[in-house]
Amino acid sequence: MSMDRASAQAMTQKLQTTIPLCAFMQLEIVSLTDRQATARAPLRPNRNLHGTAFAGSQYALAVAVGWGFVQHQLDAAGIRGELVIRDGHIRYRRPVRGELQLTAQSDRRESVRAGEFPVRVELSSEGKTCAEFTGSYVVVQDKS
Repeated sequence: MSMDRASAQAMTQKLQTTIPLCAFMQLEIVSLTDRQATARAPLRPNRNLHGTAFAGSQYALAVAVGWGFVQHQLDAAGIRGELVIRDGHIRYRRPVRGELQLTAQSDRRESVRAGEFPVRVELSSEGKTCAEFTGSYVVVQDKS
């Protein structure tokens, strides 16, 4: 098994164990590197009354994948503290009618302030971009 795949499986486990909503949404990190994270989630546990993906699920999935991507980078760098989201915005472009695919990358277009990690997550389904999330994560140092 490649290190990339092992890291992805470990992050899937971490997310599903520490954030029960991720387990319910059946979020799976497929690939995890220092440049990008890819993930997927089935439509069924994330659907709304219209049979498309619920907007809240899309937001929660994007936040979780962004968090996992940044946490992976922090772990590799040996940076300790609690990673939290400071700000997040999503733009919905079209309904999601199938499995959700998510791709997270560092958002280099944003100015990087000390200790702040901007991320962009693209949500797609059936080969089309359905939503775009931008978020900013920060590390809160342990007070203990």
